[in-house]
Amino acid sequence: MTTTTKTTRALSFSLLLFFFLGFGVRFEEANAYSQSTPSTDDSSTTSSTPAYYCVGVCETSVADSACGGDAANQRTTECNAYDSTSADKITLSQVDASTLTETDVKGFVGCKETSCASYCAASGVTSENPFKLMEDDGRKVICVVSGKTKFMHESQAVMHAYSKGCTGAHAMSDPPMYMAGATHTACDHSDDDDVVSGAAYSSTMMSQNALAVSSACVASLLALLLLAR
Repeated sequence: MTTTTKTTRALSFSLLLFFFLGFGVRFEEANAYSQSTPSTDDSSTTSSTPAYYCVGVCETSVADSACGGDAANQRTTECNAYDSTSADKITLSQVDASTLTETDVKGFVGCKETSCASYCAASGVTSENPFKLMEDDGRKVICVVSGKTKFMHESQAVMHAYSKGCTGAHAMSDPPMYMAGATHTACDHSDDDDVVSGAAYSSTMMSQNALAVSSACVASLLALLLLAR
């Protein structure tokens, strides 16, 4: 067997080896991604999204414990002020709070989901009627439907933001619909606990790819040595 023939066979073998290892890497990527991405099938997925969101009405000051009288139930340590100095403008009638007056409200604070589950179980909120003013043991709470992300009014998006522990609202599309948070990702931390981060996924796949490429190089060198003998 000539040297040229041996070299040609070795190169062919190496190319085939790279092909199969490359296929294996892509298979591992697909497998890892499918395991790291939550299924969209509601029948088989347990979502971290709570059944309800809600906002406590602070009636005496921004230091009120408006979520059941216990500050531990609040998403933030202090209420978001409701007055002329606030950057967030709330129209009470747009969040089912028209029975309240401006003198009744000093601020709003998001309540944790365990509290909201209790306050809002009988609220009947829906996508069509996403807000409901409720009263629990003398304390007023605005229940917010879960799963709705775009609202007709800025006030509604701000209230949704408060319910998730953030502030502000931003407009999307034309004509505008409003979403929670001063920016598109400002409130993302609230609902993504069960999603594997892109950074973690990329790091894992980079390690797997590097290992596969290294293995392919070693195998190719061995093939060249064996076939050249």
